[in-house]
Amino acid sequence: MQVKPDILAVTTDDQFIEEKRRFCAEQGAEFVVLEKLLPEAHRISSTQLLSRAKAPAHAPLRVDFAGGWLDVPENAIPGEYIVNCSVSPTVSLKEWLYRQGAGLGGSGGWSVLNGWDPVASELGLGVGWQDPAVIAETGACVWKSGPKPVLDFKNTGSFLKGCMAVYDTRVKHYTPGFAGYERSFERIAKAARIARLGVQQQDVAVLAVAVQMSYQLQLEEGMQPLPDIAGQLAHKYCGGGHGGYALYLYENEAQRNAAVDACEDLYPVEPYCRTFGKDEQVQWEPRFLERLRKRGVIK
Repeated sequence: MQVKPDILAVTTDDQFIEEKRRFCAEQGAEFVVLEKLLPEAHRISSTQLLSRAKAPAHAPLRVDFAGGWLDVPENAIPGEYIVNCSVSPTVSLKEWLYRQGAGLGGSGGWSVLNGWDPVASELGLGVGWQDPAVIAETGACVWKSGPKPVLDFKNTGSFLKGCMAVYDTRVKHYTPGFAGYERSFERIAKAARIARLGVQQQDVAVLAVAVQMSYQLQLEEGMQPLPDIAGQLAHKYCGGGHGGYALYLYENEAQRNAAVDACEDLYPVEPYCRTFGKDEQVQWEPRFLERLRKRGVIK
């Protein structure tokens, strides 16, 4: 049976375009040539494709010890520091078991996993660059305060193993909404200098002093008091969003685990340092998955 199309559409790269044009003229059919391009909103450059290919499948999130807000370019103080640490369990685009929007650097982690420019993404939100910087770098990090991330030094954070937990306040966290608050950047910087010493000396007790100083500043800013949970060394909200998760520091793993057993809203986290570019997944323990289900974080 002879084919008699009404319309024949081809793309600009069709290698038989002239033959098909003649065929349509002979048959009295309309011949349409279409550009082989995605709509503008869906186009992706070769650079973007390469970035996505290089993006890790799994990423840590982060806790911050001191110096928060000094990573916001307009608040930067030359010679001062921001101190933080990447933590596991890890997340992925398919599996994200922390409560979202909760102060652990989730938007920075999401950018890293998608292969976007994570620092540009965070600065575009009107907040600082510390989250994507430490999530991409991993380890316990000290950064120089300034308009962009410059690493002062880092270590693996192994001295923090067994000493950290995060407490789910069950209150929504939103940092950009508090970016314009008045705060003492000089006192923030003082806490960060002590935190830097704690990381340098790999001393949890010194680090705890800086964390507690940061917490005092958060209280003065109007954040709600956090509960004492089984004798922590120090605690503070993660980030500046007046909610979300809070960091709790303990002297050792036995004390941390006792606190986790005593409080169902407390979850253990560990320092995470990616070695030699290895893309590593660190999963939640089954008993904490059940706890997350009870809290409604996951189904």
